[in-house]
Amino acid sequence: MDEQDEIRRLSLSLNIPQSLASLIQAPTCLECGDTGWQIIIRGNLEWARPCRCRSVQRENRLMRGIDERFREATFENFTPLDQKQEKVVTRMKENPFGSYFLSGTYAIGKTHLMIAQYRQVAAKIPAEIRTSRELALEFRTAEMVEHFVSPVQAKADLAQRFHFFWDDVDKLKSTAFREEVIFHLVDRLYRRKLGITITSNLSLAQLAEHEVLEPAVIRRIDDMCEVFEL
Repeated sequence: MDEQDEIRRLSLSLNIPQSLASLIQAPTCLECGDTGWQIIIRGNLEWARPCRCRSVQRENRLMRGIDERFREATFENFTPLDQKQEKVVTRMKENPFGSYFLSGTYAIGKTHLMIAQYRQVAAKIPAEIRTSRELALEFRTAEMVEHFVSPVQAKADLAQRFHFFWDDVDKLKSTAFREEVIFHLVDRLYRRKLGITITSNLSLAQLAEHEVLEPAVIRRIDDMCEVFEL
């Protein structure tokens, strides 16, 4: 008899209506019964320890919303195309909590490396990851919807430790409002010595030339980040 059959048998013996019994699901983790804690018994001693499924659930939450192409991205499964990329991977593995600006042409591996870093950092400290489109939408929502607070801006303002991951900065469409909130965000990260990692198809100089970001924002990014062209 499998677990669902056992649940149905038990519901009948307890006279639980079938409409309610159908809502009862077998636990997905057989080690803890989805409680998140394993009971350990050694002789007369009994205690609880976190179940391994908690780390799996945390990883799933962290990677929710990440493009499926990059959900398995790690430093270990990144294949460098040349010595320059090998240097970048080595540096990011040595210092996963560092701030980086990664530029280069499309499909060169920038996002893979950023997600690999995000996976390590977010397991230890508060972190948020956004594309330019997602960030613009979040700030617009904060402007238009009463009581909505941007999670990115809130953590930049208040968190003791925080790392912001910004993918495809060059895709940002500039408006007066966005220029203001982007400056405030980057300035807070800069002054509070928090982390930021950015990917871009354009170099910092090109971002300035095309007026994607204000000069003051670019100066702060340049000060905060180790700059690598892939």
